[in-house]
Amino acid sequence: MILYILKFSACLAVFMLFYKLFLEKESFHQFKRGYLLGTLIISAIIPLITFTTYVEVAPLEIPAYNSEIATPPYVPEQLFEEPVNSWSMILWTIYSIGVLVFTIRFGMNLCNILKRIKHNPKFKNHSVIYVLLHDSVQPHTFLNYIFFNKTKYEAHEIPQEVLFHEETHAREKHALDILFIEVFQIVFWFNPLLYFIKKDIKLNHEFLADQAVINQGFELKNYQNTLLAFSSNDHEPQLANAINYSSIKKRFTVMKTHTSKHIIWVRSLVLLPLLAILIYSFSTNKIVEKTMASNSSEISHTARSIDIDVLENGTYKIAGSSATKATFVSILNQLHQDISPEIRNRIINVHVNSGKPVSDEEVWFIYNNFIKYGFHRIVTFNQEIIREKGNTPFAIEKKIEQQKGASKEQIAEYNKLAKYYNSQKGDSYTIKLSDMKRLKYLYDLMTEEQRKSAEPFPNFPPPPPEPEKPLKNKEPYYKVRNNSDKQIIVENGKAREVKAPETPKGPKNVEVVAIPPPPPPVPANATKEQKEKYQKISEEYYKKYKVENGKVSEREPLPPPPPKSEIVEVPPPPPPPKSPLDHVIDMAKKGATFYYEGKQISSDKAIEILKTDKSMNISTKNSDSKNPKVYLSKEPIKIKNK
Repeated sequence: MILYILKFSACLAVFMLFYKLFLEKESFHQFKRGYLLGTLIISAIIPLITFTTYVEVAPLEIPAYNSEIATPPYVPEQLFEEPVNSWSMILWTIYSIGVLVFTIRFGMNLCNILKRIKHNPKFKNHSVIYVLLHDSVQPHTFLNYIFFNKTKYEAHEIPQEVLFHEETHAREKHALDILFIEVFQIVFWFNPLLYFIKKDIKLNHEFLADQAVINQGFELKNYQNTLLAFSSNDHEPQLANAINYSSIKKRFTVMKTHTSKHIIWVRSLVLLPLLAILIYSFSTNKIVEKTMASNSSEISHTARSIDIDVLENGTYKIAGSSATKATFVSILNQLHQDISPEIRNRIINVHVNSGKPVSDEEVWFIYNNFIKYGFHRIVTFNQEIIREKGNTPFAIEKKIEQQKGASKEQIAEYNKLAKYYNSQKGDSYTIKLSDMKRLKYLYDLMTEEQRKSAEPFPNFPPPPPEPEKPLKNKEPYYKVRNNSDKQIIVENGKAREVKAPETPKGPKNVEVVAIPPPPPPVPANATKEQKEKYQKISEEYYKKYKVENGKVSEREPLPPPPPKSEIVEVPPPPPPPKSPLDHVIDMAKKGATFYYEGKQISSDKAIEILKTDKSMNISTKNSDSKNPKVYLSKEPIKIKNK
């Protein structure tokens, strides 16, 4: 403790000497205010800085004691008793009494100011409060309270310069600096340097207030005369700033000083080497001896432990030191550096959370970071990992979280595939089933906003479904009917009889049919070309198949088996009825006249109306003549009987 006090005092003395020689008479008072307060804090911190140096030393060889050779002399136990240090107790008692006295003194001064505020008239003027006292006092300020003599204030005997001077103390909170140094004086009441630096701090407050008054435009000579008029030997308040503060001559000198910015920078830079010298001179150098590895197997080590607390948000306490996942290893490597990892594997016991539950993920993280460092045993709330046994922490159950939207990489993959297939033109091109499934998977992952900004989903034709049983025939669309011993295959509307080895094996009299499902609905963001292409595919599909009660079946029945081995031509099925749109297009080619709701319209308009509303009712007259007429109506068309 005494060594710390001496180092603190030495640092503070050097900083104060530098202030007196190079800074006090200069005009950059705000910098000086920070300097004086900062020197107190830095002087208290420098003695606490410790630089650690590790030195390897050879292990001591202690000879074994042989009872047959010599007998150790008897040493009385009382010789090992440490004497009671009475001087230490006396010094601590004196220090405690001093702290108590200065605390009481600080409390009494604060109470006196608060009583004055409470029991005297006061009024608010902008951001400050004027307190009018009946006592004959000089103007002074504490926080945002300014104290005046009531008689002089009401008689307007206080100059405007004095009012602005005190308002500057209140506005810049100079009283906080004084309270700070007062707390320092309670702790270091025995240090006389604190009384000198307190005087410098209060004098610098007056420099700041004087500078504010002069910058406001008041005449310098008149202001100096006012200061002389208010100077007196009245008692100066301990916790307040008074205008009659001493050193009037020094204040007059500083008022006329103007320091250039060049000098400010040069003198500020000188502080850096000064600070480095003080840290080097008054910090603590600690030498830690590391025992060198010995080849002797007789050296034994006692067990050691490391306590680890798992905190929130990926933070830890490792033997009392805070760490994160990023700094875990560096903090760990600072522990037990006097022994090698091989020795740690025999004596280090790791206690995680001291019996409290911890997740398996955290146990795995700690385990993986201790593998290289070395450990004998890791103990948690519900498991124990011992290196010699070779066991590992419990398995982690991976929780698959539902993905919210596709990632950037997935969107890029989707856009690449979709752009390729959207660029394919014509009715004949190859589609990989794996690409189709991948596109559907990626499209389902995306959110609505991602789909709007992505490539439109390609308008794929419906893929053939998997047959109910595996077939050896590799043709994608076919029908096979096993009827007794005759095998019939239908391809492209033609039937032929084949031998049994060509057909897939299976039970007789069973029909295996591969029918594609209905085409999917057109995507909402499809282009005009894609919509027309979809409509064409849909029309072709429903010409061949029909959907009833959710089941798909062919419109034309299977042709009857041909006799024996001859090839039978299967008549083509009757063409399906024309769609309303095809009928209107044919009538337009014949030059028909079109009417919509009783009004004549063009053929293009009729086609556009029918594309928009497919439930439109159509009636055609004179379809075989040269001038057919076509009527479109939303209402049912009534046919009059002749």
